[in-house]
Amino acid sequence: MILHIATDEKWIDLAYSQFENVSPNNNKVVILTEKNSVEYIKKTPFKTLRQDQITKQVLNELFENVSAVVLHSIDILNFKISIPNQLKVLWIGFGFDYYDFIYKDTNRLLLPKTSHLKKKLIKFNFKTKIKKMAAINWLIEKLKGRELKLDYIKNIDYFVPVINDEYKLIKNNHSGYFPEFIDWNYGTLEDDLVRGFESKTIDANNILIGNSATFTNNHIESLDLLSHCNIKGRKIICPLSYGNESYGDEIANVGRGLFGSDFQPLKEFMEIDDYIKTISSCSIVILNHVRQQAVGNIITMLYLGAKVFLREENPLYTNYKNEGAKIFSISEMIKDPNLINSNLSYNDIEQNRIFLRKLYSRIVIKQKTEILIQKLLN
Repeated sequence: MILHIATDEKWIDLAYSQFENVSPNNNKVVILTEKNSVEYIKKTPFKTLRQDQITKQVLNELFENVSAVVLHSIDILNFKISIPNQLKVLWIGFGFDYYDFIYKDTNRLLLPKTSHLKKKLIKFNFKTKIKKMAAINWLIEKLKGRELKLDYIKNIDYFVPVINDEYKLIKNNHSGYFPEFIDWNYGTLEDDLVRGFESKTIDANNILIGNSATFTNNHIESLDLLSHCNIKGRKIICPLSYGNESYGDEIANVGRGLFGSDFQPLKEFMEIDDYIKTISSCSIVILNHVRQQAVGNIITMLYLGAKVFLREENPLYTNYKNEGAKIFSISEMIKDPNLINSNLSYNDIEQNRIFLRKLYSRIVIKQKTEILIQKLLN
């Protein structure tokens, strides 16, 4: 039996389906949560586990008949679950949970205006923390968390990054032990990422910016850039349902201030079909992340025929460009704003679809899952 330990994330349904497809009736899922219900998991059978429920007896029952453990991110350290030494452990990274192994200072992921906004929004919370504990103690706790993470990964055998090139970045920037690399991805084109939209293409000329209400989107800089472009009459779609609510509210206010009713923030969580239908009206996608992020959105939009702009520092840009994708950089857009006034050609769209099938088709992902499970269970 493979035990999947996760938090309430939208990717869990995809993972469970992929593992069951290769190893049926051999997967059980435990969701670590302090809430009474989950929001994003819709199809996966699971049990919940709160921190105050974790006892020796509970852990013994949890690992009974288990041959391997899959950690869907290590955003679980606070639960302090000790995994038996004889079990093989796989960590599927989400990005945020391993980026401190690439960037010593994660503030480098924020552009200047976004960094200023973050300082403004967290100022009160930081003052509250200082009132509760001295600044030096707060720093010690932060360093302890880092040490806890370093200690935890010593017992992990395998690691899946979001994109393969990130493993090289980790190895170049981290001198200690790091688990062995495995190539794998959540979801397939046919079953998840473009299901029901296989024959569709972009049907309007709107603009999509960002993928969530998180600082690493650098929305302020994207909105500032668009304010200097001729986009009159085009809607700006901005997903903000996922992440930091205060930040999302601030971005919604800034967007409306610059573009009025043409700025359309998506504040409520949408089912995947409704979400894809909404963003398929966008012929231009601007993702201003320094780090890898929004991979699902990028895959979907490239397949549908959108022109996607990424930062050159983003590992995804280099990775996809080298693999043959027709994508563009933010710096190209700055030099030539008219790039957002033309769409991809038919040949460019087909080129991107060939590239995506090579990496994310059902048959390719099944093969990757078979190799992964073989490593775990042998």
